[in-house]
Amino acid sequence: EKVRAGESVFVDAVLGDVGWTTAISATDGGTATTTNGAIVTFPPNAFVSAPGTPYTGTASVAVTAFDPTTTAGLAAFPGRFEGVADGGATIPFRSFGFIDVSPRDADGGALQLATGVTASIAIPIAASLVASAPSTIPLWFFNAADGLWREEGVLARDGGSYLANVSHFTPWNADLPVNISTLVGRVVLCGVDGGTDAGADAGAAAGADAGVTPVRGARVIAIGQTGWRGEESSTPADGTFSLSVTSSSVADLSASIGGTSSNHLSLTTAATGGTYNAGDICVTPAPVRIVLTWTTNPRDLDAHLTIPDVDGGREHVYFSRKSAADAVLDTDMTQGSGPEIV
Repeated sequence: EKVRAGESVFVDAVLGDVGWTTAISATDGGTATTTNGAIVTFPPNAFVSAPGTPYTGTASVAVTAFDPTTTAGLAAFPGRFEGVADGGATIPFRSFGFIDVSPRDADGGALQLATGVTASIAIPIAASLVASAPSTIPLWFFNAADGLWREEGVLARDGGSYLANVSHFTPWNADLPVNISTLVGRVVLCGVDGGTDAGADAGAAAGADAGVTPVRGARVIAIGQTGWRGEESSTPADGTFSLSVTSSSVADLSASIGGTSSNHLSLTTAATGGTYNAGDICVTPAPVRIVLTWTTNPRDLDAHLTIPDVDGGREHVYFSRKSAADAVLDTDMTQGSGPEIV
């Protein structure tokens, strides 16, 4: 993730439901299939538990297919919507579908394919993209070591799926390079009544528009309907953002900071090479904001808040229950200093 030095950064770690788990004999091989069409087929004697160590027991293979045109699919997408192509250049892309394959041994240890062995995969094409899906498309794998997608081979279309043979297990992705344009704007602080709050922040950037407070450290996300996402993890002091986005594409734009989100703006991005100015994106602060900070000693302190509920009892917001009633804890800091913000 690209981040801005000295700023708090919030990352959503999304756990997707496993699509389907199948028991497969490592000696005989077999096929794992999900209800939404992902298929992985293993030949006999395909697995190793470590380099050069054949695995001969029963493998538990979890296969999950994701639709990148849905909110859940986009949230679970690893990394950014760009990757390192065969020639070494980093290029933007949009996904037509991606899958995760996780084979494990009887003790839960990770398995891989033996050297020289391949498994066949079928990646379902997102239903809304089937009509525009090409006959072949680059195949990409997610490299967890560097957090980058890397091109490795080509998928061939067969009906509503893309097929290929792979030599290792990782998230696999059917992506097509796209033309890009720029989406710009500014995140500003607004009052609880929805209007601009002229005096909300004494630390506002010098030279800001009269009556407007730019927001520093905001997260801005543009989500496309055709399988892509553009993101700014932390706005600078003037609140501005500039996103590389898929050109001529319908997108949903929003900003957030400290657990508070803006309204969502639907727009169509500019043509290739152009710029769309979304103007000011308004983030309304919570009426009450409680910030806990401390030094590096002790290493960990925790913010707790109890508030009355409608039944006469009390709700408790803390690290194990981050939201209740009208309060939310934005993060649980465990390495000293904070902040933890309710």
